[in-house]
Amino acid sequence: MKAKYLKTLSASALALFSAGTLFAASPYTMPNNSWIELDGKVTEVNSRSFLLDYGKGEIRVEIDDYDFFEEAYNVIENDRVKVRGKVDADPNEERTIEASAVVLKDHGVTLRANAEDEEDIIVKFVTPSPVVHPALELRGTIERFEDGKMVLQTATHTHRIDLNDASLRNMRGALISDTLRVGDFLSVVGVQDKKLFGTDEFDANTVYLLKKITE
Repeated sequence: MKAKYLKTLSASALALFSAGTLFAASPYTMPNNSWIELDGKVTEVNSRSFLLDYGKGEIRVEIDDYDFFEEAYNVIENDRVKVRGKVDADPNEERTIEASAVVLKDHGVTLRANAEDEEDIIVKFVTPSPVVHPALELRGTIERFEDGKMVLQTATHTHRIDLNDASLRNMRGALISDTLRVGDFLSVVGVQDKKLFGTDEFDANTVYLLKKITE
C-alpha cells in the first residue's frame, strides 16, 4: 500500500517534500528558516505585511521584492490566500513568515517575493533619503464623479481625487486602460493637496484597480 501511494505523488510534490517544505504545520513550533506553506484568510494589512488567520492561530506574513508598489497592499482584508515562505524566528523579535509567494485564491493571482529579504537587515546599512512630499495611499470605493474629479469613499472619509496625472494599473502593476466606474474598489497613491481656499484634494499619481464591482 505504501509503495502504491508513493507512485501517485507528482514529481513537483516529491521535489517540495525533498526540499524540506512542511505543510499544515505550526509556524510557532518550527525552527528559524524552515519552509512552510499555509492556507488562510487575511485579517489585517499594512504596507509591507499582513496578518494571516490560518485556522489554528494568526501570524504576520512579510512581503518584499516588489518595485512598483508597497507589496502587501496587493492583498485585501478577508482575501483567501495560500502563503509559501520561510519562518523568521529571530531572537527577541516577532515571529513572522518571510513570503516567497502569496497566492490570491479569489483572483487567480500569485504575488512573488524574496524570502531572503529581511527588512531589519536592510535598515542597518541603508540611510533613507529625506522625503519632501511623502506618498500616501487611500483605499476605497468610487462613490461618484463630479466637476472632473473622482470622489472616493474610504472606511472613514470621503476624498476628492485629481486623476489628471495618474496612471491606471492592475493589482500586479501592469498598465491598463479600463474605464473606472462607480463601485470599483481602488488603491490610490499620491499626495494630499492642502488648498488655501476651497476643498482639499488628493493628487493621484498611480491608481490600482483592486476589484471591479461593475462592468
